[in-house]
Amino acid sequence: KKANPKLIGAFVLGAVALAALGVVIFGSGRFFVERFRWVLFFPGSVKGLTVGAPVTLEGVTIGTVTDVKVVFDRETLKFFAPVYVEVFPDRVKDIGEYSAEQLEEIETDPDEAIGLLIKKGLRGQLDMQSLLTGKLQVALSMHPGSKVHYARIERGVPEIPTLPTTIQQLAKALENLDIKGMAEDLRKTLAGVEQLATSPELAEAVTSLNKT
Repeated sequence: KKANPKLIGAFVLGAVALAALGVVIFGSGRFFVERFRWVLFFPGSVKGLTVGAPVTLEGVTIGTVTDVKVVFDRETLKFFAPVYVEVFPDRVKDIGEYSAEQLEEIETDPDEAIGLLIKKGLRGQLDMQSLLTGKLQVALSMHPGSKVHYARIERGVPEIPTLPTTIQQLAKALENLDIKGMAEDLRKTLAGVEQLATSPELAEAVTSLNKT
């Protein structure tokens, strides 16, 4: 039976495509790299954060966002948006030696290591990738002395505590300001200045000063 040239050509093209895909996957080295998976719960909206967004540590990309979901808590009737991230440990270089106290707290388990970093102030925040696109990224950094708050909704994945963004902190500060009281004080001050400027006593004092 005569061979079908089209079938042979399709088979060859498929083989070439698979070979190219294998080169990309295995050649990048990421297929065999160990990855750590964590979850973060950010206060407020996560609008602008998408799957594939970078995860940075002190401005250096060390991982990516793998999933963003919405979780509804029936007990509190609240919605939460867990953000799942994958971090490549080979992007962070380890130097120096652990102290005896640290060796007692940390083991080879990466969860133990992240626990120690959280204790020392590791927190996650939403950061702007670009002002033009409005896309966000997850920024990890050290904030010693900041409070640790866990949502404790996702039990199977280690959680990294988060902090509000600078804009959220500013908005919260503005909410706590007594704008109405400040406006009333300003109105009274302006009224007092107007009363002083139009008072007969001030006009008489200016006349007396000119005579003097």
